Amino acid sequence: MTIYSDVGAYDAKTNFSELLRKARSGMAFHITNRGEHVADLVPPGTELTMVLKPLRECNLYRISLLFRVLILRR
Repeated sequence: MTIYSDVGAYDAKTNFSELLRKARSGMAFHITNRGEHVADLVPPGTELTMVLKPLRECNLYRISLLFRVLILRR
């Protein structure tokens, strides 16, 4: 099970390089906007099913489908 840390959108933008380094080392983040979960930043190689379930729970299934398309294009 992945443990997520919450990060506000402004802080994520301001510290994006640091968040990327942390994600590369295995950490995962919920990006929030005014307290609402809007995105996930996860380590490379994270199983897609681990990402899709939280997205469905947040009513962001359309974004998860886009995410799936972007991953499959690699």
